[in-house]
Amino acid sequence: MSVNYAELKVIYEELKENIINSVCNKVTQFDNDTVLIEFRKNSKNLPILININSRFNFIGLSYYYQPAPKNPYSFTSTARKYLLNEKVIDIKQIENDRILYIIFSDFQLIIELLGKNGNIFIVDNESTIVGILKARSSEKRKEKIGEKYNPPFGQTQRVFEVREEILRLNKGSFIDNITFYYMKKIAFSKIDESINSLSSELNKIDQSINKFSLELEVEDRNDYKKIADTIIANINTVEDFLRDIKSKKREKAGTITLKDENALILNIELDPDKSAGENAGYYYELSKKKIKKIEQIRFLLAKQTERREETIKKLSEFEKIRSNIENNLLDPYEYLCSIRKKDEKDKDKYQIKSKNTRTNSTVNKAIKEKTKGGSNFNIIQLPSGTTVVAGKSGTGNLEILRKFGKGGFWWFHTRDFQGPFVILLDENLTNIDRDYAATLAVYFSRARNSGKASVIYTRCKHVRPIPGEKGKVIYSNEKEIQVNIDEQSIKQIFSQE
Repeated sequence: MSVNYAELKVIYEELKENIINSVCNKVTQFDNDTVLIEFRKNSKNLPILININSRFNFIGLSYYYQPAPKNPYSFTSTARKYLLNEKVIDIKQIENDRILYIIFSDFQLIIELLGKNGNIFIVDNESTIVGILKARSSEKRKEKIGEKYNPPFGQTQRVFEVREEILRLNKGSFIDNITFYYMKKIAFSKIDESINSLSSELNKIDQSINKFSLELEVEDRNDYKKIADTIIANINTVEDFLRDIKSKKREKAGTITLKDENALILNIELDPDKSAGENAGYYYELSKKKIKKIEQIRFLLAKQTERREETIKKLSEFEKIRSNIENNLLDPYEYLCSIRKKDEKDKDKYQIKSKNTRTNSTVNKAIKEKTKGGSNFNIIQLPSGTTVVAGKSGTGNLEILRKFGKGGFWWFHTRDFQGPFVILLDENLTNIDRDYAATLAVYFSRARNSGKASVIYTRCKHVRPIPGEKGKVIYSNEKEIQVNIDEQSIKQIFSQE
């Protein structure tokens, strides 16, 4: 949904009064589709927000603080090079066109609001493209740096009028209305995306709960201990039955009908190659396995029920936010900016790069030499002499859990990032070994080179794979540690003499 040319015409008229003779004061690109260009005139700032998302093309105003990305996009650097401190001498919109031209003395900023084909160009006085937000080309048109800028042709325009729903917003100027209108659309789009994702997750959780409930019901029906007790109580009858089977040379198991202590009839399958006592022992063993399986199912059921409650809580929060925006209790732009601030804060938290590339190279070489193991996992010796294993993939994670996940050993994993399971092969956990193992869990995960990350750890006996969900586990009795990973800690592990 893009602004139509009639609406852009109104925006153009409002901008024209404020933007001519202003100076480009700031350029910031927030994501692949959103650019903020601030103009300054008579000690006042006019922050123009341009969005060319394929679903939402518009030009609006941005008065809320939004943190700039730590690493600027290439378009930001180009725009700053050519436009910063440059004076706007004119602004144009060709009739019946959704293209806006902001003209500087040596360059033009061209904003095309053409739906999925929307783009932003910087061209020089010879119409050569020197900067572009989205480089692309087709048989009809080349949109690349160094190419000549040609306006899109073959655009058939229908007659549009300014939408009444935008005019009715009464937010002040028309550009204020258009900003609020599209910010609301974008906010709803993001909220609905989260709601749909959570609803899908809730559906999967409900399916798992139903599956575990049915399994529990089936296991509860199989009273193997009662069968074993009944065999022992009728051991002579069972022995006679087994001898009769053998005399008739029957190879398959036979089924005997007995009454338990409550006079209930049981049809019990017996193995003719085993004695009555051995058959009873077989059912006692099944009873023990059943108890363990029921314990596991109940554990998984409790975890899934807990996940369900958390998911419902999140759903309720998003629905409340949506309702508040719908009822004008929350500004949609303020909500979107809060999301962006959180995203940038998370990036800043987990993306701190090393300043010493040469040392990093040395450490990486040492890692290759010190990490040995199977094709799916690494085996690493810590400075203390304790051994740890780290998976290389989801398959590797399950493999080391199966091979090395003894009850008393320690399991480590990053809380917020995908990454390997790290198992410390020692039941006695010292603080030093704990810190090293947690550091490895972060280093080999997607949080690599992070400044700070959260790691959970518990004994392997408290970690169980989720049936039917490859690579996923459920854990309990966990503890958490904040890891400050740095180059020195990696060197201590991998660069031992």
